[in-house]
Amino acid sequence: MIEAVISYHWFVGYTLDIVGAVWLGYDKTDAEHYLTSTSSFTVPPIFGQVLSRSISELPTKKFELPLIAKKQKELEEQKEKLKKEEQKKAEEKRKQEKNKEKEQKKREKKDKKEREKERKKKEKEREKRRRKKRKKRRNGKKIKIKIKINREGIIMDDSHRSVLQKGISI
Repeated sequence: MIEAVISYHWFVGYTLDIVGAVWLGYDKTDAEHYLTSTSSFTVPPIFGQVLSRSISELPTKKFELPLIAKKQKELEEQKEKLKKEEQKKAEEKRKQEKNKEKEQKKREKKDKKEREKERKKKEKEREKRRRKKRKKRRNGKKIKIKIKINREGIIMDDSHRSVLQKGISI
């Protein structure tokens, strides 16, 4: 089995107040100078010891949310606000469409009423012209009928056809 020869280990870590790096190894890189374990077993525990002793000397600070988190919260609020505005606009648009539809139905009803009124007016005028025509025909042709009443009481015209019976008024 071939083993990799590792000549050094390193680790970098930080807190709000401290930034630190640990390098562990040999300056020489020959067969006699190498580390027998991996980096995760050697350097982090050393950095942990340095960090714990350093922190005890520093005053504690409250860790505030990073700027990104604040900005993200603001973005979420803006998104919510925009969403509400869009919903409001959509509702307003629905109302406008409904009113527009209502107005259109109203206009259609009014137009239908006017057309019906116009149709009735034309029909009335036609009927008036017909009556006038009939009246003209009657007035234009004057009919003279001589009538006689026979013994049986039947009214006869000149052609001796019976027209009316006696007792019925003309």
